[in-house]
Amino acid sequence: MKVDEHAPLNTPDQIDAVAQAIADSFSVAWETCSREVTITRRSKPWWTDECSVVLQAYREYGLPEDWKLYRKAVKNAKRVFFDSRITEISITNKRTWDLMSWVQQRKLPPCEAIQYQGQPCHALPQLWDALHNTYNSASDRTFDIDILDTIPDMPVWGWVPFSALEMREALASCSNVSAPWPDHIKWSHLKMLMRGPTHVFTVLLALANACLRVGHWPKHFKESMSVIIPKPNKPSYSAPKAFRPIVLLNTVGKLIEKMLSNHIQFDGVASDVFHPNQISGIRQRSTEDAGLILTHMVRAGWAKGLKTSIIAFDVAQFFPSLTHEVLMAILRKIGFSDNVVKFFAHYLVGCSTQYAWGDFISDLRQADVGVGQGSALSPVPGPLCSLPHPHYEAVRAGSTHSWVLPALISLKRAYGVIFELFKKFGLALEHDKSEVFHFNRSHSKDNPPVDLGYAPYTGTTPLKPKLYWRYMGFYFDRKLTFTEHVRYYSTKALSTVKAMKMLGSSTRGLRPVQKRVLYRACVLPIVTYGFRLWYFAAARCKGALHHLSTMQRSAALWITGAFRTSPTGGVEALAGLPSINLLLRRLSERADYRFATLTPTHPVRAFLSRFNCGTIAPHPSLSIQTMSEPEIFRTSGTPFESDTNVLALTETLLPMNPLSRPGISRGDADKELKQRTKHLDNLPDKISENIGTYYAGTDASLPLSGRYQAIAASILFSGGVERWRARHVAGKVTAPDAELYAIRSAIVNATSRDDCTDIIIFTDSMASARRAVDPSIHSGQGHSVAVCDALQTWFTRKDGQSITFVLHMQAALSRGASWNVLFQDPEYRGRNFLQLKTVDGAVAQPGGKDNPWVHFVNMSSPQLYARMCRCILNHAPIGSYYSRFNLNDGHTSCLCGCPWETRTHILTCKRTYRPPRT
Repeated sequence: MKVDEHAPLNTPDQIDAVAQAIADSFSVAWETCSREVTITRRSKPWWTDECSVVLQAYREYGLPEDWKLYRKAVKNAKRVFFDSRITEISITNKRTWDLMSWVQQRKLPPCEAIQYQGQPCHALPQLWDALHNTYNSASDRTFDIDILDTIPDMPVWGWVPFSALEMREALASCSNVSAPWPDHIKWSHLKMLMRGPTHVFTVLLALANACLRVGHWPKHFKESMSVIIPKPNKPSYSAPKAFRPIVLLNTVGKLIEKMLSNHIQFDGVASDVFHPNQISGIRQRSTEDAGLILTHMVRAGWAKGLKTSIIAFDVAQFFPSLTHEVLMAILRKIGFSDNVVKFFAHYLVGCSTQYAWGDFISDLRQADVGVGQGSALSPVPGPLCSLPHPHYEAVRAGSTHSWVLPALISLKRAYGVIFELFKKFGLALEHDKSEVFHFNRSHSKDNPPVDLGYAPYTGTTPLKPKLYWRYMGFYFDRKLTFTEHVRYYSTKALSTVKAMKMLGSSTRGLRPVQKRVLYRACVLPIVTYGFRLWYFAAARCKGALHHLSTMQRSAALWITGAFRTSPTGGVEALAGLPSINLLLRRLSERADYRFATLTPTHPVRAFLSRFNCGTIAPHPSLSIQTMSEPEIFRTSGTPFESDTNVLALTETLLPMNPLSRPGISRGDADKELKQRTKHLDNLPDKISENIGTYYAGTDASLPLSGRYQAIAASILFSGGVERWRARHVAGKVTAPDAELYAIRSAIVNATSRDDCTDIIIFTDSMASARRAVDPSIHSGQGHSVAVCDALQTWFTRKDGQSITFVLHMQAALSRGASWNVLFQDPEYRGRNFLQLKTVDGAVAQPGGKDNPWVHFVNMSSPQLYARMCRCILNHAPIGSYYSRFNLNDGHTSCLCGCPWETRTHILTCKRTYRPPRT
């Protein structure tokens, strides 16, 4: 890259020149190194020369024997090719989940003609005009800026420049498989170019800081491509609004946008500028939080004798319709620095895009409205523009047999107010997409429609509620049983498991441990989505657990290769999968402690007790602290369970610690790679000669028994003389937390000494060493905050101190005690399960997630592992199995002459067992 890393970047022209030079360098590299490959529907990567030879022979003679040879050659070529690809992806690359792209559904493109303003679009210019006018329809809308007068002016925050650590973290979180901009530069290319403090890394970091310092966004980054994709499950695709534009941006520009978005997110949450009811687009707020809030409001309303109605509405083209003037006014009011305001003023104007419909691409067109979907900054304007919008919940009293009319009138009035508010912001509601849903736990079938007052739902055509309501991926029913939700996701997971069978069987393909990784990575996230809404103490979920257990049993049979008649518990143990009930219980207990990491103004805290509500105002009637004891007794749900369990957490966590603000963290002060290498080469001499160099060894000991506590130890040397040593009781914590305690003890003691100029920590836990200077939310955050405080004071004594990580080795040991107890039940594991023993003679247990039995046969073939599982479960093609299941055609005697062939006899028989060929 022919760009001087010391070139001045103080004017817009200089920034544009550097951005264009970067683009030109990437363009030259692409044209030099790339080669054109034409991929058609007839392209067959598995085709070999042998296939060509036998195909030519069949075409010449046309004999049936030649056709059989051709079919056999094709089959062998496919098998060799796909086996090698599976081996490469799962073993060489160690990314087994990348194989899932082979089993995903292929959606056919819509073939209807696009209708715009009543006219079909038969020519490409008409199609481009229809798409552009649809996705930029808000350019001429009026808005009322006076509505922002209700927002008080907040003090201005200071701006912290981007750091090298921020750029590394932003780049590391990017997916290598995301679609690139037309310059063909992917995230994987940037990661390779920016590995370490290279010239490219230095130039891009300087460019990012210059963009915010000057308030200028390069022209090259404002050009984009909007790829048109169909929205799923639409009844018709004849209208442009049935499609979604996904914006492909310049990769370097997206990297800068990601860092800026991280800054704005942190400052906005820390300063409490986002609306408390705004969920999407804000860190620490998820769709599950919205589902928990909604279900709690419904159940708490039932305890008070109230019924709940919901009206869900859709904002037409929300992101492309955001008004820039309104957004700029909000940024100034809520206290963003002049750098950010000036940057957005230039970032939002002068943009242009090309539309891509299949293989057809339009010309560049101006797009100066909104923020494109696909930009890292698109989630930020949404919550900011929602600040002045009030959020309604329509909770009204009603009779137990019929719905009262005043509640329906209140819904209509609230919908009208929402419509007028969005209209003042230049946004429009799509009334035909509005939905209404009534929650009612009574046996009454009363489900009245609602007159919204806007076409098409007015008068004789009111909006009729559905039996099930899909919201953010959750399937709600009127009684909150979530039967449809569990049925949908268990069926989806079961279909995924069945599709995985093409990747491996009991004879070839993926190894058992790779199958287990694939199931845990790609199936469990599907079935556990939203489980906190229906799985909690006192929840009636026996039917739901049965659906999930059936799905997991199918996965365990695929992993082990066992017979369908094998007992569920034994198969799950051999596959390394705890029962679905234990899995959900463990996930639920861990999720309870997440409440301690929430910000003080998180919307969920408004419904918790006074011990966990933080600084947010509690809900006036539906909060736990405002409900009476009889009402609490009649209500159940995840918030009640979590509110109690989180009190058992003894550790104090700081969600928005000032030391974890981007650009301020101690990990941002790394030296250049050459200086660090030179420093490490001279480390032995420096340790022995310099009296001001303190070096410490830290370690932790975690007992195998849960009766004892962990120990953290550290010892400090200087000039070859021991200066200090200590041992600390770390409590019942994990090994990384105990290692973190030992590192904290050594650093705090070393920084307290006046003659200390350098600190060197020798540790066998790289993860804990990095976590020691990361004050963000994690287990053991108090130790990290203490280390950062000590280092911040110590760094002020001398310029140029840095942090160097030297050694890396991490180990973890985990046991699933509940699983081991359940495994003792013969009804669960199977009465014929072969009792296994360890080297020391103890009975082998299925263990936890880190040491399942399937890991001990990691390198074995699927066929050998399937035979082992059938032997352990005693479900194998032997005489006793044939007799048990009344398979009269099978043999019951052993080839050695024994009249009864059993598992015990086969294991002790002197003859080599050979299973009968089917």
